[in-house]
Amino acid sequence: SIRRVSQDTQYFYDVPLISKLSDIYFIDYHLHSQSEGEIFWSDRSTNSIMASDLNGNDIKTLISGLGIPDDLSIDWITGNIYFIDLDGPRIEVASGNGSFRKVIVDSGLDKPTGLVVHP
Repeated sequence: SIRRVSQDTQYFYDVPLISKLSDIYFIDYHLHSQSEGEIFWSDRSTNSIMASDLNGNDIKTLISGLGIPDDLSIDWITGNIYFIDLDGPRIEVASGNGSFRKVIVDSGLDKPTGLVVHP
């Protein structure tokens, strides 16, 4: 499951945000404002990149058919999703809604395990 921790009170407590997820590997988020944005995660049980709003609602599959989804990173300026598919391996990019998917690196990679976007 994906959980969030409240920092609004003196005592920290965690709240289940999205339950019944079994094989989540990496999570990132994209804020549009303090109250609007999305959470993104790679899900190996469905071999996909998933997303929801900040409250865990409106869960959708953005990218499906991946071999072994691994790390992902969101470009906070463009909203693009950069992600690793270990079946290849390769690094790909797609728009924030999963469209316009493109392979950007597919050679010279041994075992990529981390991805950071610095706009």
